[in-house]
Amino acid sequence: MKTFIVVCSLALITGCTVVPSAKVDTTRFFVLSSPDISSTTSNATSGIRVSIKKIEIPAYLHTRSIVVNQSNNEVHIEDMNRWAESLDSGIGRVLKAGLLQNKHIGSVEFAPLSIDAERDYDISITVHKCEGFIGTAGSAVAQFSATVEIATPNPKSQVVAKYNFVSQEQTWDGSDFTKLAEALSKDILALGSDIANHVP
Repeated sequence: MKTFIVVCSLALITGCTVVPSAKVDTTRFFVLSSPDISSTTSNATSGIRVSIKKIEIPAYLHTRSIVVNQSNNEVHIEDMNRWAESLDSGIGRVLKAGLLQNKHIGSVEFAPLSIDAERDYDISITVHKCEGFIGTAGSAVAQFSATVEIATPNPKSQVVAKYNFVSQEQTWDGSDFTKLAEALSKDILALGSDIANHVP
């Protein structure tokens, strides 16, 4: 009986000391980068006033995980490499900076606006690609494309420009997601500049 008690006691002690080792979270978080736009407020009273009415992204990009396209039909979801904000929010933030880098753009606001908010044009963006791509040969590039619509505001809204924007593909090594975020940021800044040039 004593032997049985000793054995049980040892088992209990051993069980209590077995603590699973803590797992290290190796998830990395990234943001799209944009220049400081605080110095652009001088154009607010004289430049063109625009509103970013909407930014639509494909359903497969509605994830915090960075997406890497591996073929026309296959994507890889990078669960350990994630955006620190929703992708449409990040695109809007960088797009605003890209617009305000142009001297004739006075202000950029996001919908929904107040009833008495005044602006000259509404801008709608439909994003088609905002991701990495790795080809069969192992070559990796950043891909960004979108459709842009520029219209006068209601009540007599009229489309003044509608076109497709496709960025020049920038290479990355397929594993450095900081470089991918930087490349996509440059693409979105270029989009902002391009929109500014299309505003009448």
